[in-house]
Amino acid sequence: DHHVNLTTPLEDMTSEYIGHIGVGTNDDGGPQFRARVVFDTGSTNLWVASVLCQNYPCTSDKARNFYDPKKSNTQEPYIKPGRSSKDIDIIFGTGELRGPLHVDTYRVGPMVVK
Repeated sequence: DHHVNLTTPLEDMTSEYIGHIGVGTNDDGGPQFRARVVFDTGSTNLWVASVLCQNYPCTSDKARNFYDPKKSNTQEPYIKPGRSSKDIDIIFGTGELRGPLHVDTYRVGPMVVK
């Protein structure tokens, strides 16, 4: 019998579940960036911090280790058909999300989503 562990450890934070995912693909085939995320079933999008962020809260030394689309072998710029701009600008109650969009591979546990 061969069994594969298909679980991802989750932290129960009372009102949300938090865990780790891999984003992008580096030269050895592993994830280019490991992100701690909130598993939000109310959204179809995945947003991760990138080295393109130059303003607070991305001003710490840790920001150099964020997702870097230039270092991922599987990233592609996202261009919506019929639109010339690749940038997004969304204002949330707690901040703003602005910049170019990329499509990339991500990993949850042993599963790879392309």
